[in-house]
Amino acid sequence: MAEIGMQYPVWAEMATESTYSTGMVMGKAVSANLNWQKEDNELYGDDAVAETDQSITGYTLDLSTTYLEEGVESAILGLSVDNSGEFTITDDDPPYGGCGYIRVLKRNGTRMYKGVWYPKLQFSHPNETSNTKQKSINWGTPTLSGKGLAAYDGETGKAKFRQQKVFTTLSAAKTWLNGKANIS
Repeated sequence: MAEIGMQYPVWAEMATESTYSTGMVMGKAVSANLNWQKEDNELYGDDAVAETDQSITGYTLDLSTTYLEEGVESAILGLSVDNSGEFTITDDDPPYGGCGYIRVLKRNGTRMYKGVWYPKLQFSHPNETSNTKQKSINWGTPTLSGKGLAAYDGETGKAKFRQQKVFTTLSAAKTWLNGKANIS
């Protein structure tokens, strides 16, 4: 399948390893870049590789949107807000949460929609660059960088790093993702 687009980034703060507070749409998707962190170990026996371990240990996810509303940014990064509406970045850690989006795919001429959900990650404060307007606009969009952790399945004890499902309609993919992020 060829990827032809990306839509509908969502976020929900983690309440427990498998439940989330009410989630939110993060804005309009620009890009996502996922880098898996893996074991790369080999056990040698009889002068050759006898076993390998290529298991996932975590990931980083860089997610860009067109804009981050103050309320969304506050929830994702754990900013404090006073009565006047002033946001303050403190030395508190941002909360753990789940994040997902929809990858738009094309297979044999037919559009498909892959919902992708990362059940446990922690975003960090994005770097910022500001430029003066010149002859042409240089669009600047925020990029959040998150560290992915294992969310453990209560029944099997296995680590979960990503869940995904392919749908034939965008509305079905959004419904699935809304269920993951506790968006009604």
